[in-house]
Amino acid sequence: MPRREQKRARILAAPAGSRNTNGKARTTATATATGEIDANGKRTDAVLDGLGRVPKVWNPGWSKTDHAGQPSTEISYTNA
Repeated sequence: MPRREQKRARILAAPAGSRNTNGKARTTATATATGEIDANGKRTDAVLDGLGRVPKVWNPGWSKTDHAGQPSTEISYTNA
């Protein structure tokens, strides 16, 4: 039986903001929103902080547009 390829869509947004950290041409992104639609058409959204970590995730069935201030999962990071 031939293998069926599952389709996935990945959505990447431009950084929410960037700032010049050292007065030169180099900039640092502060946050990036991403999303992914699986083969069943279910969407998962996440936000990446400036270090590429995932502090907030909105699972399928809990849309980011309806619950912007209430993610499905929220992770806090501390510096050791």
